[in-house]
Amino acid sequence: MDRKQLLSEWKRYPSAPKGCQSLLRWQKTRGWVGARVGFVHGRFVLHSEPGLSLVVKASRTDAFLPGDHVAAELTEANADGSWNAKQICLLAPAEELPKLEWNPNWRPFLQKVRSFFIQKKFTEIETPSLTICPGLEPTLEPMAVGKKFLPTSPEIHLKKALCLGFSDIFEIKNCFRDNEISEHHQPEFHMLEWYRAYADLELIIQDLSELVQMVGGAKPEVTTFQNLFKKYLQIDLKPDTPRETYWQWCLKEKLHPNETDTKTDLFHRLWIDRVEKNLNEPTIVRDFPPEQAALARISPSGWADRFELFWQGLEIANAFHEVNDPNEQAQRWQIEKNERKRLERTTLPHDEELLTKMKMHGLPPTGGIALGLERLFMAAHGVKDIRSLRLF
Repeated sequence: MDRKQLLSEWKRYPSAPKGCQSLLRWQKTRGWVGARVGFVHGRFVLHSEPGLSLVVKASRTDAFLPGDHVAAELTEANADGSWNAKQICLLAPAEELPKLEWNPNWRPFLQKVRSFFIQKKFTEIETPSLTICPGLEPTLEPMAVGKKFLPTSPEIHLKKALCLGFSDIFEIKNCFRDNEISEHHQPEFHMLEWYRAYADLELIIQDLSELVQMVGGAKPEVTTFQNLFKKYLQIDLKPDTPRETYWQWCLKEKLHPNETDTKTDLFHRLWIDRVEKNLNEPTIVRDFPPEQAALARISPSGWADRFELFWQGLEIANAFHEVNDPNEQAQRWQIEKNERKRLERTTLPHDEELLTKMKMHGLPPTGGIALGLERLFMAAHGVKDIRSLRLF
């Protein structure tokens, strides 16, 4: 029988035979099994998404094509592990076998991370996916849905939960950032955030170190921006280093700074082009310049009390010893709004409800961190393209 004859005799798109099992559910007994067709070394093979396959011996298989959905009525097993089939029913024809480039380790990885925090007695929180304020980070562009936004981070609502009395909390959240597409960026991605009330960053560093080792990495080295600038650039970085000094450093490194560059812009030129690429092993870098405090406290030494995790040249996590003074929070948001305006980003409102809760209920001293789970997986598994972690 050829393909044309098979299709001419075929009852179009029938239901699966009664009692039919997918290859995943099949208990290796007689009866109907449904799966895709794939020919391997000339043999008729049924296979399914988890990598399961079964060699089937039957007459009249030449008319089927790789990718066809079929049901095979299995009768008995052979000594070589194959099964004999009494008949094969075409359920849905296909023109080709689809290529599945999705990494099968990704979903188990997410489950493993979630279990890690549950075992540490964290409470899992679910925050809204439509928000008034998606986050005010100046370099990020949110996605609008009507008069609301998809979150760039669940930070604001997780802090509201802390005000309501929760202490150790986490969330694995689908977050959204517009115009971010590359091997390391996708507009939609998984953000892991966790917060510990009545704590600073030392406990967050301990959590992160355990998490990195749990996924297969080495225990992260803990260092500072000051140490790394000295190591790779022979630069003595100080909290009060003026813009002019950064400018001279950029000229010395032939980085071609622009007259409009702020001190932070110049810092990032030096960091990204000369230092960050050297961080292949897990490295926690502490003590940001104070103008990059964002929503972190300023330490007594004058540095912003925050850190980032780098691994395989990727920036993976960003942690703050959180500001918990509502007046200071409002001032920091205004700074971020001003910077968004300078960068010509979308004008965004701040979340007045968080300020109200901070005033009415109080936000305790807190250490918090945001971590890109796709990037953590990529660093741990040597994956080069983030797109291999998504079906769509």
